[in-house]
Amino acid sequence: MAAAGTIALGLSSCAGTEDAVSPGASGAATADCVPAPPDSLPTSGDGAVEGVTGVAKEALLGYPGEVFESPWGEFSPASAPPWTVGFSGNEANPANDLMQEGVQEVLDANPDLFAPELLSVTATPANDAASQIQGMRSLLLQGVDIILAPLASPTALNQVIDDAAAQGVPVVSLLGQATSKNAVNVQPNPVQVGYDGAAGVAELMGGSGSVLMVHGIPGLSIDTHIYEAGLSVFEACDDITIAGELTGYFDPATAKTETLKFFATHPGDVDGAFNVSNMAYGIISAFEETGRPVPPVADVGANGAAMAYWRDHPDYPGVAVSLPVKATARYGMEVGLAMLQGRGLRVTDVPFSPTEITHDNLDDWVDPSWNETSNLYADGPEDSIPVPELLAGYFQQ
Repeated sequence: MAAAGTIALGLSSCAGTEDAVSPGASGAATADCVPAPPDSLPTSGDGAVEGVTGVAKEALLGYPGEVFESPWGEFSPASAPPWTVGFSGNEANPANDLMQEGVQEVLDANPDLFAPELLSVTATPANDAASQIQGMRSLLLQGVDIILAPLASPTALNQVIDDAAAQGVPVVSLLGQATSKNAVNVQPNPVQVGYDGAAGVAELMGGSGSVLMVHGIPGLSIDTHIYEAGLSVFEACDDITIAGELTGYFDPATAKTETLKFFATHPGDVDGAFNVSNMAYGIISAFEETGRPVPPVADVGANGAAMAYWRDHPDYPGVAVSLPVKATARYGMEVGLAMLQGRGLRVTDVPFSPTEITHDNLDDWVDPSWNETSNLYADGPEDSIPVPELLAGYFQQ
């Protein structure tokens, strides 16, 4: 996906900061330059978002792109339960495993409604759209009633998504935003994710200094939206500069390697860091290995190792934003179940608002058993995604 334009987050770059992430134990000064949180509903040419209510409407504030009326509003499946569920992974990695576990948990909790076995295929090589398309067509040939999938591309899979819809099979896109109107996009609002992480770092930096920016995989829709939302916060602060831009492929070890390479050629101070997801501990450990003070690093994704580091270093000025992978998949499966039950989906996109993690609620998110080798996404409390309330806002019944 080509990079989208910079995302506007607030009405003014001089807005107050009372809604920003709270500073950590270091007690950093507030930053008056941090813009207000995103407060506008996404473009909706057909007015579909006007019917969304409650926490679902709040979750749409600042959401990127255009949200349409869902073509699944009057959907009822061709077959009666138990329904067969397919999962199409975009690469073999821990996040892929967690998503499958989340879907399977909903299947296990509803044995009268779902076949017990989750039919699963995974693209090889990673994020290869052609391979994922082939896998999704295989699932359709096996007679699945619904497909859940983290997609390799927001556009390249549109045809197979549309072909599935023609067969009465919805495709629920996990942690990304497909551009086909037939897809159902389930993810934390990526603009809110990027805003919260960057606002927290900017606050802890006191609105001045240099910040290192780390991509996951440039071109993925979730990477583009989180990154640009974070960048917009820093660009609103005249006294914050971008030290450099790296790519860590959502992998802490790769992020550490790339950060060490950066330090080797950039000896100047770095006062904060922002990453798109899951790479915070790799960045932190690069600071430690080179003897640099560890600045606030936006732990977007709430990585287990980074959370353990924060727990074990109570003076660390931490900030994290949830991207609960397994819980997102469970929510996606609950959305799918509501569709199969004919509850009438209102819109093409059903995001949820992320949770901001500070010193005050850190214990709710970090497991006592985690250490600095725990490369996983924190799910947090069971109600970290308010599923019943979201379903009530996004569905007609």
